[in-house]
Parts: sequence; structure tokens; C-alpha cells
Amino acid sequence: MNDGLAIQRVPLSRLSKIRDLLDLIGAIRGITSPPTTAEGLRQVLALVLRLADLVGIDPTWTERLAAILRDDGVFNIVLAIVQFLMGAAGKEQADNTFRVRVSNSAPEVVVDEQSFAAWLPLVIQLLALLRQIRGDQ
Repeated sequence: MNDGLAIQRVPLSRLSKIRDLLDLIGAIRGITSPPTTAEGLRQVLALVLRLADLVGIDPTWTERLAAILRDDGVFNIVLAIVQFLMGAAGKEQADNTFRVRVSNSAPEVVVDEQSFAAWLPLVIQLLALLRQIRGDQ
């Protein structure tokens, strides 16, 4: 009897994709600026966008992420929400808004209920993904 070991062929392109995925995960884990800073949030968004494209995440979700990077006004609202959620800044006001100064040189960002509701689910998903990848508890 001459039974040989059957080896399934794995296309080399898959191995390259796995390497890219591991590199991206390593880059996300290696971010030193916290996501509560403009620099840190930009790094997180750029890397998560690359990761989403690599693994084929829903284009609607990735388009919303890309919109954050394209529009400074939206970026500042998302940064303010991240800071608010992480306790880094912001305080709810009597008019149901909260105000955050995203940098010392920038004017205060006012986040109203509509903007908060529109971006909160995506911010929560983003922060949860970041914590999962980085192994934060």
C-alpha cells in the first residue's frame, strides 16, 4: 500500500495577506499616542481603514471611517466624543451639548445631541476594536 500524505495547496497570495494582516495588527499595537489625541486618533483611523480593506469589512462602515479623516469638522467631533467617552475631557452642558477643546490652539468643539448620536456607535465600535487588537482589558 502506497498511501501518501495529502497536502492541500495554499496559494502564496494568501500567505502574503496573512503577513500584511499581522503587520497591521502589530502597527496598531505599536501606536504610542493615545486615541484621545489628534495624532493618535488619525493613526488609529488610518490603520483600521487599511485593516478593514484587507479583511473585507462592509464598505459602508469603512466609508464612514474615511469621512472622519477627510473632514476636519467631523474629525474634531469624533475626537471630542472619544475624549468624552474616555474621560479625558468634556462635560455635559445645560443645553444637552458638551464642549471639548481638542487642542490648546483650537477653538472649543461643541457636540450636539444629533452629532453625538450619529457618531457614537461608530466610535464605540472603533474603541472596542482597538482594545481587542491591543489586548487591553
